[in-house]
Amino acid sequence: MQGKNDTLADKVLLSHAIFNGLEDEASPGFVAVRGERIAAVGRPEEAQAWIGAETVVYDLGDAFIMPGIHDNHVFFTGYMSMHRGVDLAHTASSEEAMELLLQEANNLPPGKDVTAFGWSEDRWGKLPDSSLLDGLFPDRAVIAINRNKSYCWMNRLAENKYQFSPDQCSAEARALLLQAMMQDRSLVQQEFMEFCRMLAARGVTSIKDIGFDRHSELLPILDELKEKGELPLRFHFSLEPVVELFDIKHWYQI
Repeated sequence: MQGKNDTLADKVLLSHAIFNGLEDEASPGFVAVRGERIAAVGRPEEAQAWIGAETVVYDLGDAFIMPGIHDNHVFFTGYMSMHRGVDLAHTASSEEAMELLLQEANNLPPGKDVTAFGWSEDRWGKLPDSSLLDGLFPDRAVIAINRNKSYCWMNRLAENKYQFSPDQCSAEARALLLQAMMQDRSLVQQEFMEFCRMLAARGVTSIKDIGFDRHSELLPILDELKEKGELPLRFHFSLEPVVELFDIKHWYQI
């Protein structure tokens, strides 16, 4: 595939092992990149048509280059849950964690939930006592999900507010909490873009996200990013009815 003489790439990648998805084996070639888009893929002798004085050329030798990967089963809300609030991954005990939770609460508006993530029962030596949170936080919900998302350390107020118990904290069980966490549109957009960058670093350029009910908190953000030309990957989604019955009429209208 040859480019016009006045069409130059910002970057050209050269490799002896490019897999284009159309042939059975990798072969020598080049990839021309303009901005954040692939402009051309072709044989080595065609690369020069894309190279100008300002083009950066990377000769990658035998490094393997392939198309981006489609991940068919991702949960953006799962990524959000493990990045929102206080990082407890390096705490050695629930007592140490409580100090961090108190610091977080002092920086939040009155009544706003305190969320945290990443603590480990193995590291702490035991499951934390939820009654400690009841005493420290009588007026706000506190939810701290552990490293493998199998247990949520939470106070009674959080249990009543979000209708799940500490040892029953699957994504579906946390549906009301996830819905509440998705209300901060600016923060959700920031986290979504971070999520996309994390996927891109792993070679993922297309996903199918799984959302609950109408997923109405995220979809308007995706529409806005798409209209601006800023949606960084191909996005597909499926919906799982959890809090609401599936509204087929609603989805046929959008």
